Amino acid sequence: MADDLIPRDKQKLIYIQWLDAHTSGGWHSENQLKDFINYEDCVCENVGWVVGEDGKNITLACRRMAWSYRNRPDEDEYGLLQKIPKTWIKKRKHLKLP
Repeated sequence: MADDLIPRDKQKLIYIQWLDAHTSGGWHSENQLKDFINYEDCVCENVGWVVGEDGKNITLACRRMAWSYRNRPDEDEYGLLQKIPKTWIKKRKHLKLP
């Protein structure tokens, strides 16, 4: 488990793609069930800053906000958090800001 939040100046912006668990409610025919078993994948994509990472998980924040008028890094705020098990990750790419 990650001990701490990665400091803002060390957070990397990344694109990540992973397979997520998903469900299908209601009643299904055997053909629909076979399709769900054999063909249904839930492929998710995200762009965000890596705010935490350990051997098992990566945690992204899709939004960051700095209260510039306060000029205090301990008052930054983060939104749309996503914690993803690393075994679910299919693609990961670091993005560069201009």
